[in-house]
Amino acid sequence: MSKYNNRRMWNNTARRYFDSAAESKRYDELWLLGEAGYISFLQCQVVFELQPGFRFMGETIRPITYRADFVYYEEERRSWIIEDVKGAKTAVYKLKRALLLKVLCTDPRYADYVFLEHTVGRRSA
Repeated sequence: MSKYNNRRMWNNTARRYFDSAAESKRYDELWLLGEAGYISFLQCQVVFELQPGFRFMGETIRPITYRADFVYYEEERRSWIIEDVKGAKTAVYKLKRALLLKVLCTDPRYADYVFLEHTVGRRSA
């Protein structure tokens, strides 16, 4: 069990574990939307590089990455959707979310990407 009381959940549709029941449930919803033709190319746990790694004074600095819960193509918007299922919004999450939004706004490779946050439970400040 994690520090946010989430339990890993097995999902029969995806045939894999998810980090929380909310994430598993959201996968089922997205899968149904895919079956109905509203979305396509549903992917889980997609990693985006926010800042490449580099060397500084002989020290290797690792890249900063953001792992999205889901990425899929939404037919109606004609856009790629980056979606994150969130309960507790940690300081690290808020920082990485801001960096991701900056990348989406400035990198032409992501011109047709949209970020969505699927909030569950209590909202944090």
